[in-house]
Amino acid sequence: MDVDVDMYEDGDAGVEADYGKEEKVYDGAVKIYGVGMTFMKNFNSDEYAAERVDNPYFPFASKPDWEMAAFLLRSELSMVDIDKYLRLEFTRKLPL
Repeated sequence: MDVDVDMYEDGDAGVEADYGKEEKVYDGAVKIYGVGMTFMKNFNSDEYAAERVDNPYFPFASKPDWEMAAFLLRSELSMVDIDKYLRLEFTRKLPL
């Protein structure tokens, strides 16, 4: 693909694409640092990947445990209120 680069009076380089539109190129706007591991590849190759094969909610024991933690995390309860809730006898008897 041939690309024409023209310098304008203000020093910007314009690149004319094949479809006739012009794009402005800014030095330093994009930088490629090479290829690395994606989040999911990193996630699936960590030390707990084998645990998540059998239990997708790991490190929680089950979906209900995960739901409880997710609810408490998203609630507007303070840490003190969450601690009080987790210390209730009723909550301590739950199979969490």
